[in-house]
Amino acid sequence: MRLYENETVELKEIYTPDLKKEIVAFANTNGGTIYIGVQDSGVVIGLDNADFVMQQISNSLRDSIR
Repeated sequence: MRLYENETVELKEIYTPDLKKEIVAFANTNGGTIYIGVQDSGVVIGLDNADFVMQQISNSLRDSIR
């Protein structure tokens, strides 16, 4: 399966703290989906530890809202 970026889909190979900007941008528009573990070309490369990445995202958002 190949994915392609558009106004409602963002592809990221790895988690970075800048992901918060993408989340806020989607929250301020019609929403969207961010796929982490996918190259810009649309090839799925996966993540070594998806649970850890989700925890990083959750913590980052929580800390930013405080």
